[in-house]
Amino acid sequence: MNQIFYNIVAKHLAKESLPDEEQMLKTLINENEDAKKEYSDILYVWEEYNKSNKSFSVESGLNILDRKINRKVRRMQFVMRVAAVFVGIIMVSSILYLDYSNVTTVIAGKEVQKILLPDASKIYLNQNASLSYRKSIFFSFDRKVKLNGEAFFEVTKEQGQKFIVQTDNFNIQVLGTKFNVRTKSQNSEISLVEGSVQLFDFKEKDNAVLKMQPGDFVSYKSSDKKINKQIINPRVFTTWKEEKLILDNFSLKEIAYTINRRFGKTLIINNKELLKVHLNGSAPSDDLDVLLKALSEILDASVALKNDTIIIK
Repeated sequence: MNQIFYNIVAKHLAKESLPDEEQMLKTLINENEDAKKEYSDILYVWEEYNKSNKSFSVESGLNILDRKINRKVRRMQFVMRVAAVFVGIIMVSSILYLDYSNVTTVIAGKEVQKILLPDASKIYLNQNASLSYRKSIFFSFDRKVKLNGEAFFEVTKEQGQKFIVQTDNFNIQVLGTKFNVRTKSQNSEISLVEGSVQLFDFKEKDNAVLKMQPGDFVSYKSSDKKINKQIINPRVFTTWKEEKLILDNFSLKEIAYTINRRFGKTLIINNKELLKVHLNGSAPSDDLDVLLKALSEILDASVALKNDTIIIK
């Protein structure tokens, strides 16, 4: 007999059965010999139990039925059902955890690498830079990335959805904008091309928050806890994305910044009149000799390279 039969018998003995359940039980007993015999056995147990004058209910009726059903079998079936549920929960939880923990890391080699994020934001990674972010099948992109090295960001704007760039020395919060970030050990810097960003969570500088506007350049060194903010042509910090070094109305001071960032050389200008000069044009991005030769001809000045120092006279 199935569990439905035993439930109806229990309710019948407790006088809590409904009319249609009474009719179903009566029909079963009259038409099914196995049901009739089972009911007779249960009724005998009930009568023995009833002699104790204990109150009777559906719960006590089911307790009586337990005497007719192998307790070990029922317990094992229950355990198996519960185990199946827990196994299912554990499997789903494990899948979701592994999916949410799935971190994608992109490392640029010797060439600039372009990345398209799930929200359609574009990122250009400079040489040897790395970018990490969560890539999930079941969860939406959380718009948080971790940067090590230098990268240029073109962040798509999504209503009410902030984009966070994490660096070793501060974090950057944006809605939709273009900016360049460079982070290395204790030094981090950002140049804003368009839009607006907010810097926060400065390392070793609690509660500091700084808002930036286009043209702003901010550098931070956690060792001395100093925030340096200047207004510099943002093109100085983004020319590395191009195959050529593009000079967009650059002053010699801005060219000095570019050379220092690109080639690690310091430019010294002895002729102060040359500081007023602005240059336009392009040069190979990886050939310092060609660039210096071009500067010498354009400025009609002597350009000398000694170790890590370039002197213009």
